[in-house]
Order: sequence, then structure tokens, then C-alpha cells
Amino acid sequence: LKIGIVYLLSGYGGSLLSALLLQNTISVGASGALLGLLGARLSEFITNWSIYAKKCAALTTLLLVVALNLGLGILPHVDNFAHIGGFISGFL
Repeated sequence: LKIGIVYLLSGYGGSLLSALLLQNTISVGASGALLGLLGARLSEFITNWSIYAKKCAALTTLLLVVALNLGLGILPHVDNFAHIGGFISGFL
């Protein structure tokens, strides 16, 4: 249930940032919500830093996945503002 709430709120946050910054375009998709789950994962990782055995590997993997998704935002017709808004919403 908590993951579903984070997913929905992250999707809303991504859509809100996209709507505020790209007012003349319409975008659809779940990528903002998915990046929100990654943001929530990063927040949880920072909060519970001491319980992870392989800290460097976990952090590197997570940041690599986030960087890859944000890097794909430079492709045409991909709304990177939704990705960023979802990530920030999930992190908070």
C-alpha cells in the first residue's frame, strides 16, 4: 500500500512539474512515477545507511539506473521534467 501511495504521488509530482514547465505540450506515461520509486529508494537508502552490507555497490547501482533514465530524457519527445519531478517527489 505504501509503494502504491508513493507511486501515485510521484506520478502526480512529475506531471505537475511537467505541466508547469512545458505548458504547450502534452505528455503521458508512467516514467515520472517510476523515477519516483527510485527517488524513494534513494531516500530509504540514505535513511537506513547503516544496515546495508555492500553500501558502495548498492549506491552505485541505484545512481547508475537514475542517471541512465535521466540521460534518456535528452531523446526527442521524452519529457525529462516529468522524470525529475517524479524523482524529487519520491525522494521527499
